[in-house]
Amino acid sequence: DAHFYSCVLVRSSNRLNARMLKKPICVLGAARSGTTLLNRLLSRHPEVAFWTEPKYLWQYGNPATPHDRRTADEATPRVREYIRSELADYLKQNDATRLAEKTPSNCFRVPFVYAVLPNARFVHVIRDGRDVAFSAREQWRIVNGEGKDRYGNEAGNPLRKVLKHGWSRLQ
Repeated sequence: DAHFYSCVLVRSSNRLNARMLKKPICVLGAARSGTTLLNRLLSRHPEVAFWTEPKYLWQYGNPATPHDRRTADEATPRVREYIRSELADYLKQNDATRLAEKTPSNCFRVPFVYAVLPNARFVHVIRDGRDVAFSAREQWRIVNGEGKDRYGNEAGNPLRKVLKHGWSRLQ
């Protein structure tokens, strides 16, 4: 805890809020693994402010990168201060005492997240891969043969080739 509190935020209005970032919860897991369900459950707690997928925040200082990987070395003091400040602001805006966040791509940058939030508690949601595949198939199913997802958006269905080769018969 002493290390965390020694990293004081630059913006003076957030210095007290930084202390509120004690033991933030970071939910990790593959897409369709159940992280949204956990998000919904945790966000029902009156003391928890749950921020869903603030991906831009974790890209701060390196927004043009074509991938989601980040190392602990990339968590410079400026980057750590900015991210902590934004998280503290979110906590204050939601009048909560505990922060939780879910960004699935943080699976690729755990050392970076840990460097920014050394007191974080990580919850890794693991779901049977077969259930993940069926859930993904449902999400990306082809409606009316038009290549649209269940919301009517152009899907660019990543599972189309898999489904053509018989996987759709696995029920």
